[in-house]
Amino acid sequence: MVDDVDNTAQTGTLATSIGDMSWHASGNGETLLFLHGLLTNASSWDAVIKDLEQEFRCVALDLPLGSHTCPAREDAALTVETLAIAVCEAASELCPDGFTLIGSDTGGVVAQLAALRKPAGLTRLILLSCDTEKNFLPPVLRYLQFAAYAPGAMQALRLSLRSRWIRRLPIAFGWLVQRELTEQEWESIIAPLRSPPVRRDLGKILRGISTRYTMRAAKELESFPLPTLFLWADTTKMFPIANAYALAERMPNAHVKSVPDSLAFSHLDQPQYVSQSIMNEVKRGQ
Repeated sequence: MVDDVDNTAQTGTLATSIGDMSWHASGNGETLLFLHGLLTNASSWDAVIKDLEQEFRCVALDLPLGSHTCPAREDAALTVETLAIAVCEAASELCPDGFTLIGSDTGGVVAQLAALRKPAGLTRLILLSCDTEKNFLPPVLRYLQFAAYAPGAMQALRLSLRSRWIRRLPIAFGWLVQRELTEQEWESIIAPLRSPPVRRDLGKILRGISTRYTMRAAKELESFPLPTLFLWADTTKMFPIANAYALAERMPNAHVKSVPDSLAFSHLDQPQYVSQSIMNEVKRGQ
């Protein structure tokens, strides 16, 4: 279902195995499919997409990771694996002419798992700083996995993120993004959590996190044939760049490029550098 259409921009929802999913598309050309991380949404890619939509068709999905506005089906089992299946379903409808898959943070895990399902038309994989192997979640955030079992925990998380002081702590966003987010950006993150179904979805995802997904993905990526770029922040404590090199070295067609002066969310800290790096990578393979 397409809701808002002009010559280059579209927003809509489509049915997937976990329920309806929102999507946003703009630009023309080869398709880039963007996946965001935990407690963010498609809007986190806005600055990157603004640069890229001049030459590419950019599609960003709103995954049910806590800052989404289209809740998953109430009975849906939500894990990074079921999200990967839903991403492949979305790609088959939204990217019929082929696509590059790009993921950050938890969306990077989903991208790994989706790529390994060999969706039709996938041409390359680009991973920004994200969970890999045994680092899922990063140690400083693992409390979220256990807190998700406590009644009311997701509501408490929403309320705590109203505090600017808490936002800057390592246990929140302090080690994820370096620059100061605007209040509009924070509202995009926090406002969806007012919805009980959105909090339900977030709790499901957190309870379903397990390194068995990332360990299996790492093993299978060792034989992944498509070009893969690890576009990694070189100063992040959440996702050390050594992890990117360790995995890339075991893959047949992968390389690492560092993003300077950035924490884990380099698409927020250094959007122009990230967009130029994506553009160069895609054009290199054309």
